Amino acid sequence: MKGLFASLFILAFALALVPAVSSGAAAPFTTPTTPIHHFVVTAHSGPEGISGIFSLSSPANPLLDFTGRVTCLDVVGDHAIVGGVVTGGGEPGQIGTGFAVGFIDGGSGSDRQTFTDVEIAAPVDCAAEQSLFTLMLFPVLNGNVVVNG
Repeated sequence: MKGLFASLFILAFALALVPAVSSGAAAPFTTPTTPIHHFVVTAHSGPEGISGIFSLSSPANPLLDFTGRVTCLDVVGDHAIVGGVVTGGGEPGQIGTGFAVGFIDGGSGSDRQTFTDVEIAAPVDCAAEQSLFTLMLFPVLNGNVVVNG
C-alpha cells in the first residue's frame, strides 16, 4: 500500500478472552471467567514504511506477556491485521519470533470492538494472516479500536 496512510491506534484496553454472547450481538459477559489482559498497539503505514509497537500484558501466561515491534500492517475496510517481531518478555526463546493479531473496528463503543487470537509464528506476513478472522473473536471490554485505511 505504497503512499497509502493506514493506521491502527488503540489506547489502554482491558480485554477478556471470553466468547461474546447476546442474541447474536457481541457483548462481554458481566463477570469474565478468564483472566483479563491489557494491550496497547500503534501501527502506521506511511512514506517511511510500516512502524509501531505492540504490548500485551498477561502475567499468568508468559506466551502472551510480551512487547514487540510492528513490521507489517494489512487494512481492509474496518479489519486490520497487525504483525511484527517479539522484542521483549514472552517465554524463553520467544524474542525474535513473529506475532500477528487482527482487529475489527465496529464503530464507537468498546462493545463494538473485537480482536482475534494472537498468533505466534515466524515470519509473519500480515496479508496472508486473514484466516485469523475465521477464528473466535473476543470483545474489547474497555477502550477503543480505530482502523483507518
